[in-house]
Amino acid sequence: MDLDNFKLINDTLGHHHGDELLSSVARGLKKAIRNCDLLSRFGGDEFVLLLTDFNGFEGIDELLQRLISVLDQGVVLNGICYPVTASFGASLYPEDGTTVTELMGNADAAMYQAKDHGNNNICFYTTDINDQLVHYQEVTTMLRRALRTDSLQLHYQPQIDLKSRNVRSCEALLRCFDQESRPVSPAVFIPVAEKSGLINDIGNWVIEEACKQLKAWQGTRLETLRVDINLSGKQLSNPHLADDILTKLHNYRLRPFQLGVELTENEVIGSDEAQSRQLEKLQQAGVHISIDDFGTGYSSLVYLRKLPICSLKIDRLFLQHAMENDTDMAIMEAIITVGHRLGLSVIVEGVETSEQDCLVCSLGCDLAQGFLYAKPMPAHKMPAFLSGASFLA
Repeated sequence: MDLDNFKLINDTLGHHHGDELLSSVARGLKKAIRNCDLLSRFGGDEFVLLLTDFNGFEGIDELLQRLISVLDQGVVLNGICYPVTASFGASLYPEDGTTVTELMGNADAAMYQAKDHGNNNICFYTTDINDQLVHYQEVTTMLRRALRTDSLQLHYQPQIDLKSRNVRSCEALLRCFDQESRPVSPAVFIPVAEKSGLINDIGNWVIEEACKQLKAWQGTRLETLRVDINLSGKQLSNPHLADDILTKLHNYRLRPFQLGVELTENEVIGSDEAQSRQLEKLQQAGVHISIDDFGTGYSSLVYLRKLPICSLKIDRLFLQHAMENDTDMAIMEAIITVGHRLGLSVIVEGVETSEQDCLVCSLGCDLAQGFLYAKPMPAHKMPAFLSGASFLA
């Protein structure tokens, strides 16, 4: 059992009150268990409970639900009642292990699975959990190696101005390769990078690499191209993010408007005041701020009014269904109208057919990207692509 968000108590109230909370939790839990059970504090905010003489999963679940109810009562510190929740992971002998090490390790893996499901949860160990843990460790190892051995690349996908049919900008998309130089899907490595914390190191690499490429394109026909990079919400939590980006732009003698940053709707709308200040600092310096996957998250118009953003990017799912679904068509029209009324440019992604191209033009989208125009490509292919490109008129 691991307390959820315990670090917040330590950081805000101090370790003394953190110790008080742990003591209070331990007393409450001890009263709720049976005489035949053994409860111990294993370390930090983690407790281990040894249960014997129980009636299968149902008996364990019943006891753990009772412990959750005890925690729901909260803990009073300085006259204020603080809510307490915990994540529970359970393993059974002999099904899930025959040694203490195996049982503890599997219960620990189940506990982290419970945290992944949103905290305040109970999770029983399964072989699937072990498979996921092995996969997580393999991908984490691969990402660490990729950072050391230059096995990361940026590929660039042009964004088309739908009126002039020129390429004004491109999105930098991260590519990762395993030890045999085989590409690994972003759907595989991005969630692991987020969970492991490696997203910050990878994000720094992306910023540096994009600046290097913009510098390399100076003096060529690509020097006016803006490169948009994707930022993670965890990167946005770095209070020095804006300064770091602007310093890199300065070091490479680049102008801020040559770089854009994209964040998903949920990451931007879920940001706090400190994170919003990072975006404001970038936007005020001239960096282009865009909300990606718009329409799939909170879609709060209040936040649209407050946030320092320059453009909205409509998620490809709406476009895929808009040709045959009036609801999706109406949502696209509404996003475009709202975006334009707020002075924002609107880009749609995932354009794959000429019919979709005609649709986004008729709806008044400003820019588009997708396989119809170009697939993401390595930087060295961009000059030849722009020289020979002929976009639909």
